[in-house]
Amino acid sequence: MSTPAQHTPPQQPPQQQKSCNCDLLLWRNPVQTGKYFGGSLLALLILKKVNLITFFLKVAYTILFTTGSIEFVSKLFLGQGLITKYGAKDCPNVVGFIKPRIDEALKQLPIFQAHIRKNGVRPSA
Repeated sequence: MSTPAQHTPPQQPPQQQKSCNCDLLLWRNPVQTGKYFGGSLLALLILKKVNLITFFLKVAYTILFTTGSIEFVSKLFLGQGLITKYGAKDCPNVVGFIKPRIDEALKQLPIFQAHIRKNGVRPSA
């Protein structure tokens, strides 16, 4: 009196996108995940134990003192400073490089704001 059971193949889960890093979160590759986990722990330990502002200020004044000393001693003994001789001859034009990009971004800003106000999401590129 029972009806025969129909045999259906098991449903396969849909393929995940390749951009998803779920393998890292789910520890599917313990070696790779362990590297990231260990690096994260090391970074957190460094951030806890080292005051980064003090570190970068010490590096900056050490570089300044070293280049100043090299310039002074080489000018004293060689007649021309090594930093002056081999250093940058002219200042890079940072403003000329950045200004056109900022101007273009500011031209696109009202369009972007209107799209966000209308849809509440970022427009696709």
